[in-house]
Amino acid sequence: MPEEEEKIMSKRKRKNLITLGLLLVALAVLCGVYFWYSDRAKKKQEQEETPKIDLIDIDTEQISSMHYVKDDADIILVKQDDVWISQSEPDRPIKQSNVTNILNAIKSIKADRIVTENPDNLADFGLEKPEALLEVNLKDGSTVTIKVGIEVIHSQGYYGMVNNDGKVYQLSKDLGLAMRYDNTDMTELEDTPDIESANVTYIKVAYKNGTEYELKKYDEKIYSNAGNTLCPWKVLKPYGKEYGADAEKMQELQGFYAGISYLACVDYKAEDLAKYGLEDPEYVVHVGYNVARTEKLDKPEKDPATDQLITEKTYYDPHEYKLYIGNKNEDGNYYVIMEGSKAVHTMDDNRIDRMINIDPFSLLDAYVMMPNISEVDRIEVMTAGKSYDMEIKRRTEKDDKGEEKTVSSYFFNGEEVEEKPFKTMYQVMISTQYDSEIKEEISLEGVEPVLSMSFHLFGDGEGTYSVDFYPYNDSFNIIKKPDGLTFFADKRRVDAVIESVTTFTGKTSE
Repeated sequence: MPEEEEKIMSKRKRKNLITLGLLLVALAVLCGVYFWYSDRAKKKQEQEETPKIDLIDIDTEQISSMHYVKDDADIILVKQDDVWISQSEPDRPIKQSNVTNILNAIKSIKADRIVTENPDNLADFGLEKPEALLEVNLKDGSTVTIKVGIEVIHSQGYYGMVNNDGKVYQLSKDLGLAMRYDNTDMTELEDTPDIESANVTYIKVAYKNGTEYELKKYDEKIYSNAGNTLCPWKVLKPYGKEYGADAEKMQELQGFYAGISYLACVDYKAEDLAKYGLEDPEYVVHVGYNVARTEKLDKPEKDPATDQLITEKTYYDPHEYKLYIGNKNEDGNYYVIMEGSKAVHTMDDNRIDRMINIDPFSLLDAYVMMPNISEVDRIEVMTAGKSYDMEIKRRTEKDDKGEEKTVSSYFFNGEEVEEKPFKTMYQVMISTQYDSEIKEEISLEGVEPVLSMSFHLFGDGEGTYSVDFYPYNDSFNIIKKPDGLTFFADKRRVDAVIESVTTFTGKTSE
């Protein structure tokens, strides 16, 4: 056999031996897993088949009082008018659902096994100083004592003692879990407003440093300073005159202020608010909302929208809440207190952060000036020292059927022009958008605007809505509204307006 072939055969043999070795190792692992799982399943089956040890049954209706001790909880519970209260603090709201969990767990106390009848060291089981202690006093004068220690390995239950018989038992996991409530867990949460997201009508967030954000939803037609009523929500602060809000973004924002829920009640009658940062809170959230109320009508009425007879009506009653927000606890959640309450609760930091971290600019309707052309009768534009005047005149005529209709005529610098090119130019004029807020100090003193526009509206929104655009750099112009606020605008859009107006001829060919 040639030497080269011998080398090839040798390599193949080594490779086969390695592969065989790996397969044997894998087989050994699989066998190990199989036997481990089988043994585990067998033990589990044996545990399930092993009869429980009956220790005691308790008629919970015959309980006169319970002394519960766990961590910082040390409460004697008594029943008053079917409600469990704290004997020493009768005005404390006890969380009834947790008391019910305890009662359900002790109705029939069974042990999975006796761990030891003569324990040498109770500390090994967490029973020298029990993790939880419950003394149940019955109306017949008898007492049942339950001590719960540490968890049994593999979460199979909890070590425990019942009635001080000296034995350590393995008690059920359900019993152990029912006695894991600390003092905070045993205090009931206050009710919070039940609010539908769509019914939020007012949002104000005030910072301790003086910053304020305010948004309001109007039932009536309120014109934004862009001259439209497209969204009933207006951004008021930190801006001046009503700035239109983006409807889709407001819909998302409303949800942050509905469905408020607390994590825990840490102090049901707080006297020292300072230790929670609530004497002078970091934030105050003020929310207005409507609550729907449906009433039957004495007499059916015609629905003006559908002409159908209706027998009931839905009314919306205005409500509000103020939430004061203080420091964070060690878990990173906020201490809060509702106006009119004495109870301090904690709330999830993610929820609070969404409520207080408002970016008003991101909520703005993007368009700088966007009046509906059907409400405009005059427009004035100034650019490069030259003014351009536009007018829309309307008259009422009767058509061939004798029905009245409104006919509009369009004028540019005193001359009548065609409708289509006029409206095309108008669309360009209202296309400018806010690009970003101006954070730096910019002086416009002595600087002439590159473009000024004023739209005069008649009817409900009667008034003049104006904007000036000032030079800044090759990419941006500065937007200045009559309230003095300034923003950046994309220079290309402003240039498009200037070109549209200065090159306008009023011909359809445009």
